[in-house]
Amino acid sequence: MFLFLFYKIIFFSRILDFKFSMGLIFISLFFLGWRVNKNSLVYLFSQVCSICLSLIPLLVNQSKDIVMSKSLVGAFLYSAAICLLIEHKNIAIGKKEAIRIVFWGAFLQIIIGVYSFIFMEVRSKIFALEFISERAMSKTELMRLIGLGAVKYAGAGIYFGVVALIAMGVLIQKGRPFMAWATSLFFILAGSFFSRTTLVSVPLLFVIFILSNKNKITATIKAIDFLIVLILFALVLHNIFKEEPLYQWGLEPVYNLIEHQELRSNSTDGLKTMYSFPDKTRTYIFGDGKFVSRDVTGRDSGYYMHTDVGYLRLLYYGGVPMIIVYFIPCMVATVLYMKSRPQKTEKYVFLSLIAFILVVNLKGLASANFVTDIFLFSSFKRNNP
Repeated sequence: MFLFLFYKIIFFSRILDFKFSMGLIFISLFFLGWRVNKNSLVYLFSQVCSICLSLIPLLVNQSKDIVMSKSLVGAFLYSAAICLLIEHKNIAIGKKEAIRIVFWGAFLQIIIGVYSFIFMEVRSKIFALEFISERAMSKTELMRLIGLGAVKYAGAGIYFGVVALIAMGVLIQKGRPFMAWATSLFFILAGSFFSRTTLVSVPLLFVIFILSNKNKITATIKAIDFLIVLILFALVLHNIFKEEPLYQWGLEPVYNLIEHQELRSNSTDGLKTMYSFPDKTRTYIFGDGKFVSRDVTGRDSGYYMHTDVGYLRLLYYGGVPMIIVYFIPCMVATVLYMKSRPQKTEKYVFLSLIAFILVVNLKGLASANFVTDIFLFSSFKRNNP
């Protein structure tokens, strides 16, 4: 319980004041001590380099838009806290305990989401707790489940997507394929009512399932069987709940496919209009040093150039170099994790998480270090269960 609460405190600190997050890290350093694996330091150093390089577009363009750099600093502080939590000699936490924390965190978000859905007045209190702007509140659909912390909107889709992938790997490793599919699909179904981004992880579940089995042909046949069952389940679900607004919103692609024979959603239609590329060569090289748009009063009025596409937001901010800079920690984490010689299924899960994030950035700016860090740091720990 202590580990779970500590994890959630760190998680929520990402949305609170930056100084609070910094203070939390220094308090952790003071009480826990700084005894960290060399590979962990390499990964954390890669994040520091990413932060420093993110300042270059600001200097070149003489911009004061520090949103991107601040976000990267928050990711570093979060990673440092997870590193200390896992690697400190007096805290017995390995992969099993870390994965339990991730699962319990997902269940907590589901409980909060359902509770706020049933009691709508709670939603406004949650927003007040998290200092959400009126603009964000006005854009929230009444049928959408809302969680706490960064697990909200697209962030919820990412969170439940990676939890589903981890569930598949963990239960396949234990030789329980039916439970693997049932648990993963449960998290995907729940996550889709927070954000439809979760659905992106579905094809990766099949990849993990097939690659993790010795007999690929048999695994492929089983995967096809599960796919048929999934289709039948979707049809039954549709016939029962097709008039429900929550279903029509959360599983809109499925709803449109069955009702109109079109695999589409309003968000994907809107996404197509956001693929607007720079018309200046200089922007590709140095970017414009801007991450958000400002109105005449200087208030945030949305993303710069009105695009929510993760890669384009990075491109406009710091050019092609910024896209590389943003994913440097991700690449370093992958190399270090592969060098730690993980078990086959764990390796496929980790790589699927990376692939999931790379795909999701076609929609919005995404990072999953809150989960990949748990795998990474616990793999460095000696005698890790």
